[in-house]
Amino acid sequence: MPTLSTMNVPPPTSWDEFEEITRSALILRWSSPDLERNGRSGQAQHGVDVYGDDHLGRLTGVQCKLVSSGELSMDVVEAEVRKAEGFEPHLQSYFIATTARRDARLQREVRLLSKDRVAQGAFGVGILFWEDIVQDLTGDPDEFAKHYPQLTLGLGGAFRNDAGVNIPSKTLVMLPVDRGCWWHMGVRGKEPAMQIVAEFRVTNVSDWFIHPHSALLTKLCAAASHIFMRWPDDNRASFFPIPPRETVVVMCDFWVVPPVLAKNEPLESSVVLTDQLGNRHEVAVRMPYR
Repeated sequence: MPTLSTMNVPPPTSWDEFEEITRSALILRWSSPDLERNGRSGQAQHGVDVYGDDHLGRLTGVQCKLVSSGELSMDVVEAEVRKAEGFEPHLQSYFIATTARRDARLQREVRLLSKDRVAQGAFGVGILFWEDIVQDLTGDPDEFAKHYPQLTLGLGGAFRNDAGVNIPSKTLVMLPVDRGCWWHMGVRGKEPAMQIVAEFRVTNVSDWFIHPHSALLTKLCAAASHIFMRWPDDNRASFFPIPPRETVVVMCDFWVVPPVLAKNEPLESSVVLTDQLGNRHEVAVRMPYR
């Protein structure tokens, strides 16, 4: 079944619209609402159209390149990197976002450039192609609808377009990770608190890219303060849409202030994971004290 992330979503023809789309997509990719556009048309921007903190807290600059030919040259990338050296305060990371099609040769050249720069103590460089931007943007139906109002994702469970395609009500299957659910006594600010960790292997059983947007610990009515994801063979945590038919590890971090259980007392509850389409997925877990 075709989905928005796999459909040929047309790029904008306006540079202003492309900058707004890029900003929305990166807010979702990095969970960073403080991303801003830099200046206005006619002002010196030092190779940066969008800037702010990424998911690692690094000051990151993004140059948006709308190309009519569908291709982007390495000469253009290097020219923009040189301009970005003059951005203040100094950047810690830099990306080129482009409407160009994904290009393995250009990806390799950008990787090599980034490696050389980091070895010299300069900021690293990455590239985001139109396919990457669409994948991020389709993770949130409201953000997608802002830029493509002719396509509507309903939170009630229906995707409406000319083809009349409906999204499923069941998108994720959750299984607790062995020894991945536990709690202990900690401190939140200066107050004693329960830190509760719940880790699951989550499979996307739908044909859509799915974002787990929130998690709830039902017994304590506690919402997760953080949700992280990683691939099963990779320890690096991030936040990204789960591709169709893929399995990832999802970790939910909860804090309860003040503590409601004594040390060594197990916690039995259900965890409800809600995706961007409003679907709720619940699994019961037993969390020993560590």
